[in-house]
Amino acid sequence: MVETYFEQSNSCENPNANKGKKIFFKVLYYSFLVLGFILFIIIFGLPMFSADMPWYQALVGVLLWMIMPISLFLGAFFVKKILNNLDSVFDYVLNGREFYIMRITNSSKRKKFLQVNVSQMTAIGKISLDSYERYAADPNIKKVFALTNPQNEDNIFYMFYNDSPKKILLHFEPNEECIMNIRRTLGRDIISRK
Repeated sequence: MVETYFEQSNSCENPNANKGKKIFFKVLYYSFLVLGFILFIIIFGLPMFSADMPWYQALVGVLLWMIMPISLFLGAFFVKKILNNLDSVFDYVLNGREFYIMRITNSSKRKKFLQVNVSQMTAIGKISLDSYERYAADPNIKKVFALTNPQNEDNIFYMFYNDSPKKILLHFEPNEECIMNIRRTLGRDIISRK
């Protein structure tokens, strides 16, 4: 068992992979904002009350008219959240006995995505192996994806580990040096070859 430090940063092989999605969500975001502002101006510009209208009808009318622009602004907020998460990059860090996966969004926000103690790891291997199919077929196993290039299946590995009481199957893209450092830190071979 060796204490090691290793860090790997993955980047997207095709920077234009999400270009169509980005354009769609940006158009949707700005159209929600514009429609919300237009409805807001219309609400305060049009007379909605009459002299013989009871107070509760006026209150319901104002609330219904206010819900429309507010829902558009909330929609814009959630579309912006989706837009921010389209360009995710993952860093893999092995620090001592802890393996961290950090998620970087918009090339600025870095958050801890996952933390695993190396002693919890049971198996690591490529997703093209038969051992992966056995883990993936189990409905009780939670599947977690930390992939930058999901279309490139040759570089995708799985890691099965027990995070009591949950069993987790992690999909990630380490390089060979990362796999060897995990093996060296663990002190036993958990790398599946078939």
